[in-house]
Amino acid sequence: MISTDKPILIVYTDQLASLIIDQKDKEAISFRYSMFRLALMICGITWVYFMLKAAPFAIFAGLLSIMIGFLISVSKQLAIDNDLKLINNKILIVKNEMSCLKLDHSCYNNGSDYIDDHHLYTNDLDVFGPMSLFGWINRARTSEGQNILAKWFLLKPTIQEIAKRRSIIEELEKSESWRLNFLSVLFEFNIDKQNSSIKHLKEDLQIDLGFSQGKVLTIYVFLMPAIWILLGIFYLMDIPWISTTAIWLFIFNLLIVGRSGKKVNHIQRRLNGLDNKLTKWANAVQLILSKDWQGSNLISLIAHHKSSNKDNAKSILSLNKIISRLDYRLNMALGVVIQGLFLWDLKCMKQLYSWKTTEEENLYKLIETVGMFEAFTSLSTWAYNHSDYAYPIIKDQEFELHAAAIHHPLILQTKSVGNDFEINKEEYISIITGSNMAGKSTFLRTIGINMVLAYTGTKVAAARFACPLVTITTYMRIKDVLEENVSTFKAELNRIKLILDIISEKEPSLILIDEMLRGTNSVDKLKGSISITKKLLDSKSYCLIATHDIKLAELTNEIQKGIKNYYFDIDYADEELVFDYKIKPGICQNFNASFLLKQLGIGE
Repeated sequence: MISTDKPILIVYTDQLASLIIDQKDKEAISFRYSMFRLALMICGITWVYFMLKAAPFAIFAGLLSIMIGFLISVSKQLAIDNDLKLINNKILIVKNEMSCLKLDHSCYNNGSDYIDDHHLYTNDLDVFGPMSLFGWINRARTSEGQNILAKWFLLKPTIQEIAKRRSIIEELEKSESWRLNFLSVLFEFNIDKQNSSIKHLKEDLQIDLGFSQGKVLTIYVFLMPAIWILLGIFYLMDIPWISTTAIWLFIFNLLIVGRSGKKVNHIQRRLNGLDNKLTKWANAVQLILSKDWQGSNLISLIAHHKSSNKDNAKSILSLNKIISRLDYRLNMALGVVIQGLFLWDLKCMKQLYSWKTTEEENLYKLIETVGMFEAFTSLSTWAYNHSDYAYPIIKDQEFELHAAAIHHPLILQTKSVGNDFEINKEEYISIITGSNMAGKSTFLRTIGINMVLAYTGTKVAAARFACPLVTITTYMRIKDVLEENVSTFKAELNRIKLILDIISEKEPSLILIDEMLRGTNSVDKLKGSISITKKLLDSKSYCLIATHDIKLAELTNEIQKGIKNYYFDIDYADEELVFDYKIKPGICQNFNASFLLKQLGIGE
């Protein structure tokens, strides 16, 4: 376990160095086993050459010893190579963590499949897609893990759900070695959202095995090994008709198996490649169930699987073994022998039928549990990577928002400016004025995206953060939709109607509006903005409004209660604009549009 007292990048750098040493050690051991096998082969050839004139028993004994040594060597190297594969995965994972900390690149899915322009806030707050919140947090490889994590970003939870998630995230945050092992066994899954989905797995396993059933056939397949043993005994007793009987029995078995050959081929094609995924799921399940978890929420999450009194990893691997055994038939020579002797296809189909009857539903539950742990591991890795962030306090009774040194989590901290901000009860409308590029829009997104983070149960980008549990709604990136014949102004009207519908339901909400009604003329824009603001105030809805319209901010001259003004200021130094990105109470007096146009040679 690595101490987190050091900066997290240094922690990962040290961890990477240690893993590279382990990698080189394993590679050296694997190479030695390869050389050892080569030496055994040379010894075997040499032994046969020099012992040709010796007793056959001596040749056999020597070759048997060499063969045993060869097989042991192969087994040992396979174990080493599996360890090496996991170490290589860990190296890639640690490098990815270092890249994510720099907001450079992530090798995990960025959630583009979940983008929904009509969602209440995800599009405006950069929750999904390239360089998104989901993209930097997600550590799930399976679609189950990605879907669960995406759901937590999309839906408002209850206070109880947030508390439960937080307790699990806090425990996993402290289990960095376990998290790395867990992620490494699943790392080779493709990042495609549809990969390994239970829906597709159910489709693969939705196969008709009725042709392999029947009492007579079941008894016949079951007794076949005993029949061959009996025939072998009769053969040793020199009964003359035994050889002929054995040949006809062998042919009869091939005919029985041949009748269902097409159906078995179809089933084998559907299950092809599933064995590799099953091994990864089994390893992940083993890690989950073998860990001595302390928190009651984590214990209850896996209680069902632990109370089932069976080795869940083995129940997954049993399907893997059936699929592997079925592949024996692909070897033409071996296939003919095992089909004629044991009706191999039917034997495998019966084993598959038995597995589906007793274990199939359990497999789906286990995969869901693995996905749940992937989602929690994603959020706990985020918390671990940001030791200077804080777990939020979520309030469900009344609206109060308090933030200390809050900044945008998708901006590097070295380039980000923290702000202190609060909204108290009955401070319904916060109007934020400021010049272009001063930070108004970013600040709205900072508040919104940190509330989304808070609702998942993980840490937020602030020194302290307390917020209410509300419905978040945004009105920011409004654009036309040509394929739907929707202009920018019509799109704005649609969003306004959505907001009015939400506030009419009297649901606690926070609305983030960036420059409303930009798609119309300035006169109608101001009139409409004032009317909408008053409507929001009358409904006692909480709202942050970013605007260039000083007249809108001057509503405080008319309305004394419920509205507060804030602004982002600019300064000029050496004919350059200077931004401090600090929010201040009041109305902005300095604007920069004319200055910027002048730099382009427009205006005076």
